[in-house]
This record gives sequence, C-alpha cells and structure tokens, in this order.
Amino acid sequence: MKSESKTENDTNDSTEKIVIESEKKNLNVITTTWTRHCPTCNKDIVYSCKSTYKVGIKRNSKCYTCSADVAVSKKGWSKSRSRNCPQCNVTLTYSSVTHCTKASKKNQVCRKCKYELHKQKILENMRNKHTWANYNPTACMYFDTLNQNNNWKLQHALNGGEVRILNYFVDSYDKQNNIVVEYDESSHYDKLGNLKQKDVLRQQRIITHLGCKFFRYNERTKELYEVRST
Repeated sequence: MKSESKTENDTNDSTEKIVIESEKKNLNVITTTWTRHCPTCNKDIVYSCKSTYKVGIKRNSKCYTCSADVAVSKKGWSKSRSRNCPQCNVTLTYSSVTHCTKASKKNQVCRKCKYELHKQKILENMRNKHTWANYNPTACMYFDTLNQNNNWKLQHALNGGEVRILNYFVDSYDKQNNIVVEYDESSHYDKLGNLKQKDVLRQQRIITHLGCKFFRYNERTKELYEVRST
C-alpha cells in the first residue's frame, strides 16, 4: 500500500511540473515585445510581432501620432483641435484632432449658424408655397404700374417673392423707401364695406414694427389710400 501511494504522489508531482513549465513558456510568448524609438518624437514604439518590428526598422516608420499629423498636413487641414466657423468666424473647439479634421473637411458651421440656415430654408419654402398658392396676377400688374409712376421698388409675388414681415406675407414691399402696399379684393371687407378687423390689426402691427408708409388699394372702388397709424 505504501509503495502504491508513493507512485501516485510521484506522478502528481511530475504532472504539476509539466503544467508549470508550459505556463512559463506561454507567459514568455505573451510578454515578449520589441521596442524602438520614433525618429520624430523619440517615443517608444512597442511591437508584439518581431516581423513588424523589423519592417519598422527597415522603413524607419514613425509612431501613430506623428504619422497622423503628417497625413493631416499633407491634406492641408488643421492639426489643432480648434477652427473658426466659416459663417460667423466664432472659434469652435473639438475633443480630438480627428474630429476637427472631419469638420474642416465638411466645412461645418456652428450650431447657431446651422439653425439660422435651416430657419431660412424653411421660411423660403413657406414663402414659395405661399407665393405660388395665393397671389393675384392683377395685383402684381398694379404694383408694377405703381413702381413706374412713383419710382418705387415694390417687391411682390412675381418680382422676387412676397416679403415676410413678422408673421405676415405682405402683398408688396419697398424696402428702400419703407413702403407697404396691400391689394384688397372684396373678401377683405364686410357687408357694410368696412375693412375686416383682422386686416386692421395686421396693418397696425406692421406699421408699428417697421414705422413705414402703409397704403391700401380697394379693388372695388379703384381707390389707393394711405393708412395712418392710430
């Protein structure tokens, strides 16, 4: 019985030694690295493969940071983490050089300018829809006549598009002389021939906002008159 127990212990010891030696070999393989210095910044470049280490020596390659800076400079983009907005010239900062480079490549603007451009696009679409859906060709001809007779520069649906003032699209507006002319069809008046309250409120708000001269043309009576602010 004693001899059998000794043989079992000997076999166990031998297996443990084999396992330890194999673990040591694996650790040596994993922890073996090759290092060299970057020719530009003199930082250590660590390689886990001997073949890539030899290629790096042969090509005298640079570290990742220096290589990225060279690529950025070749393309003419900024190496820093900041750039100016192409619209308002405000300084924009980024978390990395890569993000700054991508923004420069796409010529991105700041959030404020992006919002303003988006707002202008929406207003332009609204103006186009409003112009083509609701305009009176006869009124446009009348505005052209006023321009010729009075040397005005009224802008209307067929001459640059209707101008948006506050939340309203006026029929015609001369920005240089600050003159608004509204062309009133019969739908703008009630049964007694008085101008509807919504049009009165609209004209007062525009006059207060612009401080302009405000004219109305009554299509039924063929009368052009100036509205005085109250």
